[in-house]
Order: sequence, then structure tokens, then C-alpha cells
Amino acid sequence: ASCAANVVAHGQACALCRWGPCGDVKKLKVDVRDVEEYLEARGYKSVEVSVESLKIRVSKRLRTLDKIFLEQATRLPISEPAR
Repeated sequence: ASCAANVVAHGQACALCRWGPCGDVKKLKVDVRDVEEYLEARGYKSVEVSVESLKIRVSKRLRTLDKIFLEQATRLPISEPAR
């Protein structure tokens, strides 16, 4: 993907699409507490968050806007429970 060239050229990393991960995956570090604090500030209660390999798992369904924001901020996909 064309974004892969930009990721590498700028010394970044990303694991959002099926062609990834791109760049240095060591840079894809997520502080679980930061994600929990964001979700609390957005009105979610008692959401369990974990990072497994290159994926963030949450115990509740997220509003589309919050899922997109977290994925773009962390560059990792969000895994939610099925509806």
C-alpha cells in the first residue's frame, strides 16, 4: 500500500490494514491505562482493556467514533465482542 512507504519514510509503524504491520512494530506500544482513561472520559463504565499481540481487546462494544479515534491514535485494530 502507498501508506507503507510513508510509514517507513517517517520512521513510524502501523498495523491497521491487512497488508501490515508496516514499519518498526516496536513503536506500536499502547498504555492500557491511557485507553481505559479515554473510554472513562467518553462515558464507558467498567470496560476491560488488554493488548494482545498487535490488537487492542475491549470487553464492550464501542461507538463507531470512539473505535475509529482509538485505532487512528494507536494504529492498532480494536477487537470488540460480537453484537
